[in-house]
Amino acid sequence: MSCERSIDEATQLQEDAYVVLGYGNGGGLSDAERLWSVFAKLEIRPLDPDAVQKYMAEKKTEANRVRNELLAEVKKKPAFHERVFLWFFQEEPQPVIPQEWAWEALCLNTCLTAKVVVPDTVLKKAIALKREFPQADFHVLKLKEDPIMRMKVFNKEFYIDVWDETDFVPVAQHAI
Repeated sequence: MSCERSIDEATQLQEDAYVVLGYGNGGGLSDAERLWSVFAKLEIRPLDPDAVQKYMAEKKTEANRVRNELLAEVKKKPAFHERVFLWFFQEEPQPVIPQEWAWEALCLNTCLTAKVVVPDTVLKKAIALKREFPQADFHVLKLKEDPIMRMKVFNKEFYIDVWDETDFVPVAQHAI
């Protein structure tokens, strides 16, 4: 029986000892190299952050444009000010025009309370990544009903997946 290991096996052993036991230096890989190695191994292609940020800005602008048009229409009605005053004193819930829309970061444990259902495929990615990077934090970013899974690790953000989005065209991020 040979005691020799291939370089890949030795690197993998060092990587596993670092991840599982906190021992060593992770095979000498930088955080970025390790991240992209794991993404490749798990066949996860993070989304291009510039494309996601642009999409998020466009969705927020559109949501607020619609909100402002609705508010302008409501303000034209003569009883608007009386109704706003009465809303505070009625027992029945009244339709309220939201404040300006903004993206909200939800921890995964608050998603169900906020009625955000994370698909199984997205959960599987998050679980696999959390096993590799226990220090990673995951959030679901949402604007009304526009969920995006974000992972923060090593002071970097990665957009892992988007769902329930018909307008977003995913563009994969290239390794740094």
